[in-house]
Amino acid sequence: MKILRLFFFLLVLANLIFLAWSQGYFDGATEAHEPYRLAQQLHAEKMRIVDEGQVREAPMVCRTLGGLTQAAADQIERDVAALGGKAKRLQLQAFHRVVIVGLADQTVADMKKSELLSQLPQTPPPLSGIQVQAAPNALNGRYEILLGIFTDEVAARDYIATLKKRGVTSAQWEKPKPSTPREGIEIQAKAEVFTRQLETWIAPFPSAMVMNCVR
Repeated sequence: MKILRLFFFLLVLANLIFLAWSQGYFDGATEAHEPYRLAQQLHAEKMRIVDEGQVREAPMVCRTLGGLTQAAADQIERDVAALGGKAKRLQLQAFHRVVIVGLADQTVADMKKSELLSQLPQTPPPLSGIQVQAAPNALNGRYEILLGIFTDEVAARDYIATLKKRGVTSAQWEKPKPSTPREGIEIQAKAEVFTRQLETWIAPFPSAMVMNCVR
């Protein structure tokens, strides 16, 4: 019996020694413990779970710029390529604009713009969409608001008639000017490219037009 009892205690002792060894208490392997590994993580507090949708590439946006000089269109084309977008030159074409002119300054133009946003029809005119922008009038230094861009006079005048029914009586058709730069370029790029660059591209040209791409 003494031999069996001694054998039992030896067996228990061997199990305890094996357990201690497997946990790394005999060979300095305490770094294998979970608390130690967590302590050794670099900037663990900065780890974040990222939604797969957040890492998808941003979609491309398409806009057409018109009323540019050839030199400006060339420069924009180079800028777009450098920013990872695509640019395509368009055939020269005269556009008919529907505008409100003769606004004294930027403040007056912005106030009129806010008023118009509540009056404009929900159906967008061709090319420009419901685009109301205050822009300097190159002829007299005042400001104008661009209401719509069209490829022919009939469509422009029809839109003016629609605006009058909505109470906008100061809109008028602007005949294309032969001296106006007529280069156009279609741009496909990320939205942030337009946010950063669009105003820079069109700032030198008061008659520049920003239009929706025709598909």
